[in-house]
Amino acid sequence: MNLVRAHPRAAKSGESMRKRLKPIPKFANEAAERAFWESPQNDSTEYVDWSKAKLAVSDEAFAAWQKEAGEPEPGYDEWFRKGVEEALADESPGLPHEQVEQEIGNILRRAREAKKPKESAR
Repeated sequence: MNLVRAHPRAAKSGESMRKRLKPIPKFANEAAERAFWESPQNDSTEYVDWSKAKLAVSDEAFAAWQKEAGEPEPGYDEWFRKGVEEALADESPGLPHEQVEQEIGNILRRAREAKKPKESAR
């Protein structure tokens, strides 16, 4: 099972082998590194060949997750597989990434606002 997808701006097939990657800069601290990668001026595909990315989960982390998650409900596997098959067979046009980001951002903003305590009328 392939769990890693190519970055949307990743190089087209074969191109990544010819593309020279920029060296990843040294950072003074975690905040500086976070700011660098979050900046729209820095495209990670210029620094990382995402076609070679692999999912990395330590055995300890996986075991802890498995213990916490427990056994799935009966029928879960069939339900999940059916959903995946339906999604793969769906030929309707997808949404642009920017539109999905905007819609999810709106949903999260409304959820945060709903959690805030309302100022009581005096």
